[in-house]
Amino acid sequence: MKHCHIPGSKMLFPGMKERPSGGNELRTVNIPFFIVIFAYLFLSGCSTMPKNGPLATRFYDSMQGDLAWSNSSWPLPRANSLVEKVMEAEEIGLRFSYYNLDEVRAILTEANARKETGGRPVSRRKLLKLDRLLTKLFLIYGGNLLYGHIDPLNLEGEGGTAPEEIDLVQTLQNAVGTDLIPESLDWLQPRHPGYSGLKSVLKYYREISDRGGWPQVPFGTDLKRSDRGPRVLALKARLLVTGDLETNSTDDLFDNPVEEAVRRFQARHGLEVTGEVDALTLSDLNMPVEARIRQIRVNLERWRWLARDFGTRYLMIDIAGFRLAVVERGREILEMPIIVGQPSWKTPTFSGTMTYLVLNPVWRIPREIVIEEFVPKILENPDYLSDMRVRILRGPEEIDPASIEWESLEEDMDFWLVQESCAENPLGRIKFMFPNDFEVYLHDTPQQELFSASFRAFSHGCVRIQKPFELMDYLLENPNQCPDKPVGIDRQTEIPEELSALLDRARQDPCFTVEEYLERDCLNWTHLSVLAALQTGLEQYLVLPEPIQVHLTYLTAWVDSGGTIHFRTDLYGYDRAIDQALNQGS
Repeated sequence: MKHCHIPGSKMLFPGMKERPSGGNELRTVNIPFFIVIFAYLFLSGCSTMPKNGPLATRFYDSMQGDLAWSNSSWPLPRANSLVEKVMEAEEIGLRFSYYNLDEVRAILTEANARKETGGRPVSRRKLLKLDRLLTKLFLIYGGNLLYGHIDPLNLEGEGGTAPEEIDLVQTLQNAVGTDLIPESLDWLQPRHPGYSGLKSVLKYYREISDRGGWPQVPFGTDLKRSDRGPRVLALKARLLVTGDLETNSTDDLFDNPVEEAVRRFQARHGLEVTGEVDALTLSDLNMPVEARIRQIRVNLERWRWLARDFGTRYLMIDIAGFRLAVVERGREILEMPIIVGQPSWKTPTFSGTMTYLVLNPVWRIPREIVIEEFVPKILENPDYLSDMRVRILRGPEEIDPASIEWESLEEDMDFWLVQESCAENPLGRIKFMFPNDFEVYLHDTPQQELFSASFRAFSHGCVRIQKPFELMDYLLENPNQCPDKPVGIDRQTEIPEELSALLDRARQDPCFTVEEYLERDCLNWTHLSVLAALQTGLEQYLVLPEPIQVHLTYLTAWVDSGGTIHFRTDLYGYDRAIDQALNQGS
């Protein structure tokens, strides 16, 4: 076992004896080397973050007295390799200033200079200090790559989606044992194409910034096709920088290529696609490149909060982007616009597992909505509840609306308002359930006209989807167990004549359930059976043949499968807090 002499020390450890010494002789103690490391860390006032203290202890326990980053005289190449890798933090939206590299670099610079000139090695004390600093550096930087620099639980609305637990100590042990420091750190980063795409765009936008950014388009009246003048020239130069306009010319005409470039720009920024430069489009055109760089950094951090593996098949919901995508084996196979919560009724970020859906859902109206929205309408129109087919239930008992003092109603009411499945029901014909603490789900909506708006924050927190029948079609299809064709129905599907008797019985029999008509050896719902269930108007529960993961995210910048960058307005105002935290420098 290695030992070390500590000059002038009277430190004794259990089972160890001080060597005899005379008068002013140097007193020394034989102490196991790994104990020296911990004693040194303690006495030197190490400011290791609390979460990394136990990790460092575990790591040095495994080293059995050896240094990780130096031999007996000199730092090993892996020490320089770690520092060089951390210096790349800017490339992934972090700051190398977070990691207090000055002291590490000073020791390494001194040691390397002495070695190159054939000088004496740096002191043992400095090697001990360097080892402690480099181990701390790996653990903190690795943790930032794995879980993010910021704890999302400390930010409003940013819950993350339960990142994978990975043993950082084991990762460090493997990195040191194989001398694969950069590769081990790269392995800790998110594996999603969306993350790597943003890294590439960050580099590109920083190059734009280094060249002076993009030109501003002067304010004025809306620009449109056939317009001419210096503002059109400025617009063309601006669109050329970000690739929306492929070629430029000295002509000051707002022609067809310019109109198409404006359309591309508007689509990338979630604006109404008109091909004309209105006030909103001009505002986004003139957003400084530095602001877009900050926005990209914020969203790279969000990716680090997400699960490393979404699975081979999942639903990806981007709240800020008003978009849902069904992803299978890395490929989007279904995409649709969505409506999300208003700023006062924010849709949360989290992950869940969708296990069933409900046809003809009734709406158990949240009590807060009853107070804020229903009571004023009831006071104005006593028949409002009956007109909307809303019943009042206390357990199984139905209550007369006239018996309730609506003016003094509070949220701790002991009854529920329940709206039957009907044309007025905001849940539409289908809702998709992935049980969660937020009571959030996906659902159809009778207000299909709202999907034509570019800004779609209209709900009370749940997610309304434009194509519920297509999503149901996908979820119920199980080709491995059922050879039937997909459901393939929508709002316009006509009722086959052979269903008429079945539907007549369903309307007369309150205990009707379509399941009794299904083939017991087939997990899928056939075209006719689903259509029959929908046409009865009765609430029906369908267990999915295969559960599917649902990830609700909030991304204000992302890269699509074609490599195109998209930006969105910070709907709930979350970006600023993340940006400030990322720029605090520690």
